[in-house]
Amino acid sequence: MIITVTLNPAVDHSIEVDGFKPGLVNKASKTYKKAGGKGINVSKTISYAGGKTTATGFLGGNTGEWISRELKNAGIIDKFIFTDKSTRTNIKIVDTATEEVTDINEKGDELDSMYLDSLESSLYSMINVGDMVVLSGSLPGGMSESVYETMILKSREKGAKVVLDATQEALKLALRAKPFMIKPNIHELEEIFDNPLDSIESIKEACYKFIDSGVNVVLLSMGGEGALLVTRDFVKKIDGIKVKVKNTVGAGDSMVGSFVYKYEQTGNLEEAFKYAVATATVHVGEGTTLGNLDLIKGYLDQITVYSV
Repeated sequence: MIITVTLNPAVDHSIEVDGFKPGLVNKASKTYKKAGGKGINVSKTISYAGGKTTATGFLGGNTGEWISRELKNAGIIDKFIFTDKSTRTNIKIVDTATEEVTDINEKGDELDSMYLDSLESSLYSMINVGDMVVLSGSLPGGMSESVYETMILKSREKGAKVVLDATQEALKLALRAKPFMIKPNIHELEEIFDNPLDSIESIKEACYKFIDSGVNVVLLSMGGEGALLVTRDFVKKIDGIKVKVKNTVGAGDSMVGSFVYKYEQTGNLEEAFKYAVATATVHVGEGTTLGNLDLIKGYLDQITVYSV
């Protein structure tokens, strides 16, 4: 089973405007909502691929109930803990004339510690040996940055492989617990080491530091430059496939979801790597992986994995 944890989910409310003008009245040409949050996006990718996944975290209020219904409609097992605070809403203003996206994200309310206790108890009770647990995304206001570190340690004790997609202090602290895999992008990697990484050798050196700290796998996304898979035994690269960009939001989550889905199926890191890049490419070009399995298969035929 693949279990995802989303501590700070959101309803993503997108508003399309043809020629957005700040400070003036703008008329929307189209609006739509999606259940958002990095772990939820991972679960959706897995479900769209035909896999089984359980999603947990915190929900609340009418927005939380709406997300819960969306999860059920997507075939995702919903194990979220309901709180007394409404789930946040994030606004995305999409300028269809310039293809620019303006994000306005709510922070997420501070939660009573009893909800975290309930979540952890529920999470650890559902983990079986060999399960994969994906921890990803931002934290609600006031929550300790060490929460992922604790979850990794206890999930590993239950026999799970833990995949982490986090940033800044939460990532730094979580690395002490030695997750199985991390998934930074190139900009986050440069931020972590406070240094531009402008060569493949400097990028490899940065990734090796994670491996030396106890991480087994680093899956690094590099936008149009492709992706890198780093372990203690090898470094593999896939070059980017040129597509017309429709939507980059959630592309990293689709990469994580497709990687863990294929890895759980095959136990083969290189196969999972190929499938992840193909899926992320479809997401960028089509805006979603739902209903696009044939396109993913087509990109798989174009992908070459090579050592660097």
